[in-house]
Amino acid sequence: MKKVLEGRLVCIPYGGDGWVLFSDDSAKEYHELRKKLRSGELTEEEMDVCDRRLWEIEREGQCIGAVLCGLEGKKVRITVEVVEEE
Repeated sequence: MKKVLEGRLVCIPYGGDGWVLFSDDSAKEYHELRKKLRSGELTEEEMDVCDRRLWEIEREGQCIGAVLCGLEGKKVRITVEVVEEE
């Protein structure tokens, strides 16, 4: 059995610093929203909208732990290849 996953790896800074794999578009949107939230220039309502969208993006991604848990007890080879530098 071979699994190939491709996307942008993002560390979610809460909830145990989980690693999630996002599509290119989702990763870009995720980082833009995080930047907006850190700016401190949003209203309470805008912050709620950003938080809700961040949550949606996180749920769309593939949690690395969830992908690997099905392989528990099996001998595996994990290769990480950087296919594009930012």
